[in-house]
Amino acid sequence: MVKGRIGFNLKDGFLEVIEVCFDILRQITAHTKHTLHRNVVSNESEMDRKNYILLEFFETPDQFYTYKNQISSLGYFLHSETRAKTFINCDKGSDMYLTKAHLVPRNDFLYQFQQKTTSYDVNIAPQWQTINSGNWRILENRIRRYANTNNVDLTIVTGTLNVTTLPDLSDVQKHLYLTKGRNTNITVPVPALFWKLVHDRTSNSGIVFLLVNSPYNNNPVKSGFVVCDCICSKTTSWFDGWNRFDNRRGYVYCCTVWDFKFKTGTNPYPFWIKNILL
Repeated sequence: MVKGRIGFNLKDGFLEVIEVCFDILRQITAHTKHTLHRNVVSNESEMDRKNYILLEFFETPDQFYTYKNQISSLGYFLHSETRAKTFINCDKGSDMYLTKAHLVPRNDFLYQFQQKTTSYDVNIAPQWQTINSGNWRILENRIRRYANTNNVDLTIVTGTLNVTTLPDLSDVQKHLYLTKGRNTNITVPVPALFWKLVHDRTSNSGIVFLLVNSPYNNNPVKSGFVVCDCICSKTTSWFDGWNRFDNRRGYVYCCTVWDFKFKTGTNPYPFWIKNILL
């Protein structure tokens, strides 16, 4: 793992915007950390994402996400490109393909100079488009709404966990990657889970939201995607007006910070968080 910082060199020192923990061997970011200001409100404006490079990749990251590479890579792991084409569809109007998911969304920042830092390729991981435009986007909006409504700054740690699977021709689940890399090294895993740890320092309250990155799995609980005890019944205010159980758009559940750390062995945040962020 390599820790890095995205920000700006100023006369008086370095201004950090995003902290990054990057797995060079597997070519994926383990987690990022940033501060969400209370004055940020939910919006859906877009900007051009330039191809900034922070770390050295085996290839140009854009190549990973082409239709040709997705069919080739998934075909390799599923032992059939024909099989891969049953899961990847880039036809107009389809959202069943892998896209760049930004761990830190540009809309979490107030100013354009901050927003541009989210365009680094180290801030992305493979996610299904139907999920990226579905419950992942809704979750990001809800966290911004919480900060604004409750007038609090939030620390957000966003990460990826494990590797998702699809069934091959023999109905055997196979892990998915976007490239074999140099010397047949398997790199750029398609995460099984995306997660966001949200912490309000003023009340020492936190929660971890986990999103299942598998639109083809109809039973995330039975399939082992639920890695910690779900406490969403205690936090219903986060889920009004949307369906967190929609597998196609991204099944979402939530856990205490302590339980998430204990069950997954992930310790991205050094503080002891006492309360649940309701």
